[in-house]
Order: sequence, then structure tokens, then C-alpha cells
Amino acid sequence: MMDLYGKELATYTFSTDDAYHVSTLTATDDGGFLFILGFEDYAYDKNTWASDNGFASRVIKCDKDGNVQFDTAFEQIESYAFKFCFEKEGRYYFFGYTQTPETDTRGVYSPTDIYMAILDKNGSILKTQCIAGSDYDKLDMAEMSGDNFILSISSQSDDGDFAGSNSKGYPVDWVVTINDDFETVEMKRETGRDYFDDKIGEKDGAPIHISNPIFDGFDGGTPNAFIDYGEFYLIVSENNTGEYENTPIWYYTETVYSAYDNNGELMFRASVDSSPDFDKMRSKFS
Repeated sequence: MMDLYGKELATYTFSTDDAYHVSTLTATDDGGFLFILGFEDYAYDKNTWASDNGFASRVIKCDKDGNVQFDTAFEQIESYAFKFCFEKEGRYYFFGYTQTPETDTRGVYSPTDIYMAILDKNGSILKTQCIAGSDYDKLDMAEMSGDNFILSISSQSDDGDFAGSNSKGYPVDWVVTINDDFETVEMKRETGRDYFDDKIGEKDGAPIHISNPIFDGFDGGTPNAFIDYGEFYLIVSENNTGEYENTPIWYYTETVYSAYDNNGELMFRASVDSSPDFDKMRSKFS
């Protein structure tokens, strides 16, 4: 964990099986950080899968010095169940989607349900709950709004919690508002926030998504991060600089750092090459 100027504040190091990946990084109100060590199944060979001996995604919370405060396991739950994390009044709220246990089949991407979980400050699981039908239900985005959470969902189900959608097996957009006890406040058939409209920073305590008007006319590539320094803000973006000669669908890239004052005037811009070693990648694939 680093401060806004790159000074290292805390570190935590661990070793894990290659079916586990770090995701959903969250700075916490106490100066520490929380992350998901999420399981992603894959085949070792035609007869063996990583999930054969069981698995558990883990929520790991470290303090401001990098010391583990809790390590909570969610048995048989994969990483995308914890796609979004929010901290509210000493609790941690997680939202994502998970394969329905009753229809989960090894080696098959099975029908999914919207998954929600609450941990207390000590890492105890207070509640888990699903919003579910019998088909593929996917959470595109979760965000806080006042005292509630807003879930933008794409669902192919026409039963269960999505009864009456008339989906006919095709994705239908829903916006579901729930409170902090996972009670449904409102459920509407309408399009919410887009799957690609990620939150990439905050300004004055409010989230900044890629669709924010502050990026209108931005010419430095695709924004990946927004950092507010008070007197100015920094946009970190990825910009294509050309095609790789031997594989046209691969692009050379640069990471661009663009600083603006609070009136939106460009103060400075710098960039660094961020292209991978395409020759090495191509050699590995062939």
C-alpha cells in the first residue's frame, strides 16, 4: 500500500496455489487494506480440475502496517462473487455472482445467481444472500447511493426473483435497490450502469466512473485511474501507440500521466512505454 506520492506504507506477502488470484483491492477507513484471494477454476489436464479437492475464496484484511487482522474463507465460492466491496459503519459488504450450487457442473460455466455477503470488522460472516432465477444472472455494477446499494443486473431468468421478465433466454437489464440488511427496496426493469463503467477514483468523497463528464474530450487514451491531490488531479491512462508488426491485433502502448487544475486546464503530461515483450509472447504461443 502506497500514499498518493508513491511512498510505501505497508506490505503483505504470501504464497498461494496458481488457481488463486488477488482481486477487489480496497483501502479501509482504519488506514489498512482489504483484498480478495479469489479462486478461479481451470483444468490441469483432461481429467483433473483445480476444484477437484475443494476450494475457498478468502477475504483478507490487513492493518496499516501490513499485519493480517482476519482471513475469512468462503467455501465453494469463486472470485467473481466478490467483484465489488464497500465499507459501511464497521461492516464490509460484497457483491458479485456465483454459480448456482444445485446446477454447478465441473468444467461447465453453469447458471449463476447474484451473490451478496456481509462481514463484521473482525471478519465474521454476518449474512450471505442471493438474488436468483434458474438461468444466468450476472451483476454488472454495484454502487452506494445514500443508505442503500444499487445493483445493475443482466439476467436471462424468467422465474424466481426475476419472474415476469419475459426474457425468453436473452439478457434483460434490471436495477435493484437494496438496504444494508439485503432487503429489496425497489426492483425495476431498466438499464443501470454499464459493465465497463468502472469506478477509477474519487473526488470530494464522490466516486469517479469512466463515464464521468470530467473525461469528456480527454485525448490521452483510456482512463484507468483518477487521483485527487486537492489542488489538482491526475488521470492515469493507457494509450495505443501502434500495431505490433507480426501480430496486427496486438498494440504497443504507453501509460500516460495527465495533471489538470480544478478548472480542467492541463498542467503537465508525461508518458512511459508500457508495451509487453511481444516477441517473447509470440514465441511462447508458437
